[in-house]
Amino acid sequence: MPEAPGAARAAGPTPAAAAPPASGPPIGAPVDEAPPRRRPGWGAGTWIGVVALVAFGAGAATGWSLRGPARRVDRRIDVTDEVVAGLRADFQRRAGRAPDAGEVQALVRRHVDQEILLGEALAQGLDQGDIIVRRRLIQRMELGAEEAAARATPDDAELEGE
Repeated sequence: MPEAPGAARAAGPTPAAAAPPASGPPIGAPVDEAPPRRRPGWGAGTWIGVVALVAFGAGAATGWSLRGPARRVDRRIDVTDEVVAGLRADFQRRAGRAPDAGEVQALVRRHVDQEILLGEALAQGLDQGDIIVRRRLIQRMELGAEEAAARATPDDAELEGE
């Protein structure tokens, strides 16, 4: 039955009133300005990334790093009887007992692994510009100089005998 003009309507939301308000202009309404379109292709930021990636890859492949060119360190790792004796003595000093055969094998394996890592670190120039390495080398040289001076200084018996 049609509603008469001015007649009261039943309470409650109508289907159109129940919908949440839309953000933006209604569908079909004219729009003043279109959003900026992104051009397909690569932007300047993408090219910078590509150039940096290529430069880094080429540097890594040729041995260059931020520290300069990598040094070539040709090192042969010789595990002599003296080295094994030193490893055994160090183990005995630390553990208070002589190492068994399996422990000696593990000590030699660890020694070789450390020598390989040392060679790689030297090849990459990791010893250059490191204050800790510098201080340690100076300390070793001072200690060596003190030992040499102690050996070269004659004692009283030697002086009286001459």
